[in-house]
Amino acid sequence: MALLRKAAAREVLFERRLILGVTISAFIAFIIWLVALSTDYWFVLDVPGGGLSSNDTVANGVFLRSRSGIWRLCTTRLWLRNNTITVIGGAIFISISESLYSSYHDFFPPKAEIPKNPDIDENILDYSRTEATFSVIAVFIMVLALGFSVYTFKQTRYMYKRLAGSLHCLAACSLLVVLEVVKHSMIYEEKNFPNVHPPGCYSYYGYSYLLAWVTFIFYLLAGLTFFYCSRKRKREKAPDEDWAIEDEPHIIGR
Repeated sequence: MALLRKAAAREVLFERRLILGVTISAFIAFIIWLVALSTDYWFVLDVPGGGLSSNDTVANGVFLRSRSGIWRLCTTRLWLRNNTITVIGGAIFISISESLYSSYHDFFPPKAEIPKNPDIDENILDYSRTEATFSVIAVFIMVLALGFSVYTFKQTRYMYKRLAGSLHCLAACSLLVVLEVVKHSMIYEEKNFPNVHPPGCYSYYGYSYLLAWVTFIFYLLAGLTFFYCSRKRKREKAPDEDWAIEDEPHIIGR
């Protein structure tokens, strides 16, 4: 029995260290997720040399690049400066300037304005609302998951580990929804909005999108780790009597 208790104590010590490492990793992943949410490099469009979309004119500026996030869109355009055309030795020189414009997504524009805007439709708005909603939901679930992860060090009962594992997996599911909706919204835009994707442009996912994938992997692994460490221990395999009592069934009644 003493040998079993010593082996169980070593196993429990290993699991607690594993949970500590996972909890710290989940906290770091939470910070990474906040960075991804607050930056605008989820999806990037680039037109080498600049280009005009279907509704652009030279007076409106030449589209150069854009980057999009959950909350904001930033567009860079090239502008022709007034009275800046000079001729030197038969060569014509034109002065241009580069300007960056940023605007927050309007998730609930007036119904009458939607058909007038060539850059959006009801489907794009649904995509954007879903991304924002599940991004916020993921933050709240992550906070709960971290709280219960820390609580498992005080209460060793297996059900708290399973609850923490469930919350980590639920956070990972929320992140996966955001990632998939972002991907499909970009595919939908590319097929249906040539004004947003000018001819000759190429697109790619930015570092914010990659950070979101890193967060998803961290939380998925954290959830699986908590489930692995939440096994019930019989009395003879528990490291001590207190631990054995914690894993015994509790009868709730009068």
